[in-house]
Amino acid sequence: MKVLHLFNEYLPFSEIWAYNLLCEMENTDVVIGAFYYNDQFKNEAFEFIPRKRSSEISELLNNPATNIFRRINNKRRFSKLKADFQEIQNWITVNRPDLIHFHFGTTAVKFERIWNNSINIPFVVSFYGYDYEKAIYDHPKLKEEYKMLFEKVSSVFVEGTNGVDLLSILGLNRSKIKVLRLGVDTENIVFQKRKISRPLKFIQIANFLEKKGQVFIVEAVNQMQDIWKDKIHITLIGNHSSEYGTKVLDLIQEYNINSFFTIKGIIPYQEIQKELRNNHVFIHPSCYAKDMDCEGGAPTILLDAQASGMPIVSTLHCDIPSYVQHGNTGFLTPEKDVNGIIESINKFLEMDNSEYVEMCKSSRAHIEKDYNVKQNARLIEQEYANFTAAKYE
Repeated sequence: MKVLHLFNEYLPFSEIWAYNLLCEMENTDVVIGAFYYNDQFKNEAFEFIPRKRSSEISELLNNPATNIFRRINNKRRFSKLKADFQEIQNWITVNRPDLIHFHFGTTAVKFERIWNNSINIPFVVSFYGYDYEKAIYDHPKLKEEYKMLFEKVSSVFVEGTNGVDLLSILGLNRSKIKVLRLGVDTENIVFQKRKISRPLKFIQIANFLEKKGQVFIVEAVNQMQDIWKDKIHITLIGNHSSEYGTKVLDLIQEYNINSFFTIKGIIPYQEIQKELRNNHVFIHPSCYAKDMDCEGGAPTILLDAQASGMPIVSTLHCDIPSYVQHGNTGFLTPEKDVNGIIESINKFLEMDNSEYVEMCKSSRAHIEKDYNVKQNARLIEQEYANFTAAKYE
């Protein structure tokens, strides 16, 4: 079975979960089509189109802080997009894949001419986050474009029930929506044996964006700084060069709580487990931003952390309640609720070591059961097989 996977960019560093998923598709010939490529995610088993890649674009994509659309001359960029689109379209005409899988609803809209020209190839679309609400907030006409997409798509894949609800509100028939989880490679993530100590070490790995909620961590520490002194320490890792990042760092200075925090910049994915190993609890208070930016599904870093045996402090935001089992693998409170974050942190401070270790074990077991990337790749391939079989009936 040959499946063409179409992306806008293959791949930003924040989407390594897509690479891991594709690598586990044992029963599928994977073909990748994209306008921009990051060579770090090459796989010799995959076929790529277009075959010619711009070294300049690859170089820019390897710098996550770079805004590619500001750095490349518009005339050159649109000329390249047109040529690449034509090469992808020609490849489809000649090779006739069994299925086309668009990654992100916004990508599917960009490739509208492919699925709307009666090529008689079934296609599916995965929605992940930005494409649910933020994209529509930025580009209101997407609502109508999505309606046309929903009429023709064979199926839409989402990470959890929140995605089902959001897309049904936009007009997608629920019968076309499949909940198919993402996952992590549990075989290559070692379960770390941790035990309670002081200070209790919390960590968040996420770029400093309003939806990631770092400001609420800072507010919680400010309220509790006298009580939590020498009891907790928090490491925040991610690109903090944004206006929001500056706001968070300025608040830490203003409240004079620098001693509670270690701030680090972007790290490669390969170093994430090393950072997790030296901490006790992952903290990630996701929320809606003012411009409707949200997780959509849930941040996959929560899976990496739990797979390593690390419990979570997070929020009841989007599909996070599917990723984190409240009371079993962590604690969840309403988003933007500073008192809720304080309560969750205090629960860990009040735990004895046996309670904490039990939650660590539960975190690992939860990921092994429901978020193993190998298992979830098989489920997606089964969906592929269902659509391709129907095509020939």
